[in-house]
Amino acid sequence: MNLSKTLEQLEKDYWKDIDFPTTLVQKCHEYRRIPLNELKPNQIRLLISQNIGLIYLIPMAIEILKEDILIEIEFYEGDLLSAIITSDPSFWNKNASLRKEMSILLTEKRNIFPENEKLNKETETFLQRSNSID
Repeated sequence: MNLSKTLEQLEKDYWKDIDFPTTLVQKCHEYRRIPLNELKPNQIRLLISQNIGLIYLIPMAIEILKEDILIEIEFYEGDLLSAIITSDPSFWNKNASLRKEMSILLTEKRNIFPENEKLNKETETFLQRSNSID
């Protein structure tokens, strides 16, 4: 993967410049034009949470999680993890190697999770869905 390219270039999908209805849509549009190697963790988290560029961004995000699975990117401890494991299930269905890598990481690190009911539930849902596919 060429990290000097943008999501627009990699996906060959160029969004038109228009007046965007929300700040969120505007940010997603802007971030799709930033080379992958220049994206900041908060930009990666936002794009993943909107299911944009998952095939390119999930591997980058997994590398971040390997360093600190509960990293707080913007809102709360584990917000990047939450964005990843709640992303589009069809992405995970089509990408077995990433699904397996994420499942292994979750299984290995799950014992360090805080008493966070939401994150624990999301993790359990991801692992159950992953196991039902394999």
